[in-house]
Amino acid sequence: NGGGLLGLLKQADEVCAAQMSQVAVQSQAVEDAEEAHVLHILRKHAGSRKPKNRGGQLITCSQEEAEQYLEEIANQLVGLSGEELRTRFSDLARSESDCASAKKGGDYGRFRRGQRELAF
Repeated sequence: NGGGLLGLLKQADEVCAAQMSQVAVQSQAVEDAEEAHVLHILRKHAGSRKPKNRGGQLITCSQEEAEQYLEEIANQLVGLSGEELRTRFSDLARSESDCASAKKGGDYGRFRRGQRELAF
């Protein structure tokens, strides 16, 4: 299956590789500004560290069910780009994420490399 989350990630990797080849000349500037703007949709499961949703209700789904749910969300983003992608992601984060960042459309903020846990 070329779609879904894996397809979206592959597409993003290809775009990133193309962009990196364009900015290779500016490598020093890139090193000085190694920062990421993190947007995410968190779907907790029963084995999560804090298995409660934003409303305080206990989460009962399995990790596999949470992953499948996120795959369905990712499928809704495939083929979108630019502002349309950002708007749709923000809408989905507001309605579907179990993270407090949902209120901000999944915007988790900007971080320098190594500032957050490895998963980011």
